Amino acid sequence: MNVAFIASMFLALGSTQAQNHNLEPVPELKNLDFLTGDWKGEQNFNTQGGPPMVGKLTLHTHRAVSGHYIEEHSITQIPGRPEADVRHYITYDKKTDKYRAWWFNDTKVGPSEYVGGLEGDKFVLESVNKPTLRATYEKVSAKKYNYKLEMKQDNGWMELFHSTYTKR
Repeated sequence: MNVAFIASMFLALGSTQAQNHNLEPVPELKNLDFLTGDWKGEQNFNTQGGPPMVGKLTLHTHRAVSGHYIEEHSITQIPGRPEADVRHYITYDKKTDKYRAWWFNDTKVGPSEYVGGLEGDKFVLESVNKPTLRATYEKVSAKKYNYKLEMKQDNGWMELFHSTYTKR
C-alpha cells in the first residue's frame, strides 16, 4: 500500500510539473492599465421616472493571479440597502483576440461572463449570458473614467446605471 501511495505521489508531482507556471501575462492587458488604482465615485441608477437613486462607490482595481487578470473589487453603498460587494476578473484571450471577463456579485450564484474589446478610448464588454448586458468603460483622463451598464431591449439598449470614477 505504501508503494502505491508513493507511486501516485510521483505521478501527481510529475503532472503538476508539466504545467507551465511561468506564463507571461498577455501584453494586451496593458491597454486596460487606465482602470487600475483606487477610485471613488457615484452610481446613478435608471429608476424609469421614479425617485433618484444614487450609490456611493469605492473601487480597487489591480493585476491579479500573477498578472494574468485585472481584478476589480467594488463596494456600492445605497441608502437603506445592504452594501453591495462585487468582483470582476478581466483577461485577454489570444485564441479569440477578445477580452473576457467574469463578474461575481450578490444578484446570483456563479459568475456572469462577458466578451469584448477596445473601441478607441472605450472598453466595451457584452454578456454571454441572458439577459444581454453591455458594459462600457470610457477613459476620460488619467484620473477619471465613466462606466455604463445597459440591457438589450427589442428597440435598442436601456441604461441600467452609469457611474463616474475619480482616482483617489
